[in-house]
Amino acid sequence: MSNRRVESFLLRVVVQDGAFEGPESWRGRIQHVGSGDERHFQHIEDVIAFIREQFSGDFARLTVDIDETPPR
Repeated sequence: MSNRRVESFLLRVVVQDGAFEGPESWRGRIQHVGSGDERHFQHIEDVIAFIREQFSGDFARLTVDIDETPPR
């Protein structure tokens, strides 16, 4: 049986004036539930960077091609 690591994140996205123009206009806060670490962000790239930091180098092992269905 393979080892499996489950991580949880809380993502809060703020939308100004009810208009969602796309990921380039995102802002909010992400929190790693296990550690309590959090970061405010203004770009989706900041969210991805935070998640990568939390996995401490394990992120490449956990990535899935967008066209693939993730394993269950």
